[in-house]
Amino acid sequence: MALVGECLSLVAGVRGFFSYQLSVISYQLSVISYQLSVISYQLLVIS
Repeated sequence: MALVGECLSLVAGVRGFFSYQLSVISYQLSVISYQLSVISYQLLVIS
């Protein structure tokens, strides 16, 4: 039964790691979209 517990904890750790990576990626995407909106705004101001 100890082996099953270790497997479950490993799966939980992997799932937590992936969810953390997904949150980091979504944060980076939001930052990139914000930068793109700023760039498009500057282009509108220039033109």
